[in-house]
Amino acid sequence: MFDFDVSEINDNVRTIIHITADWPDNYNSRKTKAVSNLIDFNSDINNVVYSINRIDGVSGVEIIDRSQKVTCLTYKALPYGFNFLRPLRQVANWIYSDIKDRNLSPGCVHAHKLTIEGIIGLHISQKLDCPLICSIWGNTDQKIIKYRPDLHRQHQNIIDSSTRLLPATPWIRQYIKDKFIVDNTKFELIPIVTNLNGVIQPVEINNKFVSIFNLNEYKNKNFMRLLKAFKRLSKRGIDYDLDVYGNGNDATVKILKTSIKKHGLENRINICGYIPHDKICSTLSNYKGFILPSIRETFGMVFIESLYAGIPVIYPRGQSIDGFFPSSKIGYACDPKSVSDIVDGIQWLSSNELKLKEYIRLMNHSNEISRLFNADLIRAKYKNICESVCQVS
Repeated sequence: MFDFDVSEINDNVRTIIHITADWPDNYNSRKTKAVSNLIDFNSDINNVVYSINRIDGVSGVEIIDRSQKVTCLTYKALPYGFNFLRPLRQVANWIYSDIKDRNLSPGCVHAHKLTIEGIIGLHISQKLDCPLICSIWGNTDQKIIKYRPDLHRQHQNIIDSSTRLLPATPWIRQYIKDKFIVDNTKFELIPIVTNLNGVIQPVEINNKFVSIFNLNEYKNKNFMRLLKAFKRLSKRGIDYDLDVYGNGNDATVKILKTSIKKHGLENRINICGYIPHDKICSTLSNYKGFILPSIRETFGMVFIESLYAGIPVIYPRGQSIDGFFPSSKIGYACDPKSVSDIVDGIQWLSSNELKLKEYIRLMNHSNEISRLFNADLIRAKYKNICESVCQVS
């Protein structure tokens, strides 16, 4: 059922094995495209992807689907991180056996997160005796490092064994430097690929803010504190509107609408539903600013989309896009756990809206933003890293 033609694999080019839990596959097609946007299957590198999906259970790895370049797997693991390492090593053994069965000769293994895929990737790279590249993402990696100190030695071993470490943002790079012993020469910043083309001129000053997120993640996206911030402003006689876009199940939408009504904001805060990705930038340009004070946020592609749309942003301090630009030029970096600071951010952004939009217009005009987040430049940098790592193997 899952046979493929190994003759399609170029024997003259080293293969890169990608281990990722964030690939839109036939098991879960709604996963982020951050990894798939980075990998160019049309390049002269043989990129072979193993997309892994955790399901509740005791033990076992099952292949769900396979194309020439992508193998979709599920693996069973106990909830709440019980016996955390065992199922990941089972996945590593399965992938290693599959690599040998396919007669692949990897030039390196790329684990696309430190704390999950890194454990798998380290095991495989050691058995294959080839270099390891490890990406570092904010949300999952920071959470596991924080709440699983028992795995610190394992994470340090992955860092020590990696030829290159690819943080997605400046702040997670600093977080890793603070928590582990790291050779700084291993770091190469690889931002999330956004696939944006061109910039949009925003509307002039108005009274409406916007937020976009997966509504089912409203707790991590800090929606309830955002409600309290708008309620506090309303009590002061300062009334702004907020349009909230995003997918969510019926139960979640009911919770959000009930909470909005409870705060007396049903005439100010609107749940607007799903917005197609190709309409996001043109929609964002119609607003005063974008707000998403998440509790945890690796990157937040929509922040960059907002800047391309010409509007300032309120984002969580020490997370997300913090460190790429001075906050005074693009918006406000808030303390996501402080309603008062979210309020201050909304008021400051509103008072400085025209100045911020002009800053952002000049940044877009000078390509200051696109130089950092241009998809072709990021892919080219990543390809050069992979080629240099493969050459040392």
